[in-house]
Amino acid sequence: MNFEQLTSYIRLYCDDCISTMRTLPDASIDFIIADPPYKLEMPERNGVSDLLAGKNITLVNEYWDKFDLNSYLDFSEQWLREGFRLLKPAGSMVIFGTYHNIGLVNYLLQRNGWMIINEIAWYKRNAVPNLACRRLTASYETILWAASDKRYTFHYEDLKEGVFPDDRLKLPGKQMRNVWDIPTNSAEAVGHPTQKPVQLYERLLMMGCPKGAEAVVLDPFAGSGTLGIAVRRFECQAILIEKDERYQELIRHRLMAPSITFV
Repeated sequence: MNFEQLTSYIRLYCDDCISTMRTLPDASIDFIIADPPYKLEMPERNGVSDLLAGKNITLVNEYWDKFDLNSYLDFSEQWLREGFRLLKPAGSMVIFGTYHNIGLVNYLLQRNGWMIINEIAWYKRNAVPNLACRRLTASYETILWAASDKRYTFHYEDLKEGVFPDDRLKLPGKQMRNVWDIPTNSAEAVGHPTQKPVQLYERLLMMGCPKGAEAVVLDPFAGSGTLGIAVRRFECQAILIEKDERYQELIRHRLMAPSITFV
């Protein structure tokens, strides 16, 4: 298998996610954080390209996001099937999306009989404005939390009693709601067009990842390697899969930088 041991607890697989997942044994993963292609259907050029360039904003227009409807459904069902095969009985997965793809993912989860635990709205109060002024400004993304067994791990008390100073919606000592106010962080930006904030990944791990050094978390669409940064707060192992050589190198640079101190 083509993988690199980046640290004592982080492995990077440099290949297609479905091919790589097929090499991993059944029931070997505790938690999956998946940020798949969104099928954004972006044109090669549009009326706001110059405005975006002037504000140093880049649209997602990558080869790995190009799908027609049927190919996207087929691709999504394949990686979802592999993901659920890999999950332990108490395991679960979270899947990022927007209106472009999340309904399709929801449909596939229901068609295959997988349980949707929650829909989480990640509210981005500092979201990129709609420069064309032809639509409402997109200010949230959806995260579906799913499992195949009712025994899934959920750290209810950790979330309820946790301290989240940047979240204006989470009140101290109150139940965690399914709307999370987590701003994007430009200081973390490393050049990936769909990079998510570390704080978001940390909360997802706090929510559903079993505790202890034996726990294994999988990111089948590793991108910029944010999971590798997030697991520093947790005593668990991480498996990252990324097929794009540009982002493989980005992950290596980000996780192996001298300024990064791993637990």
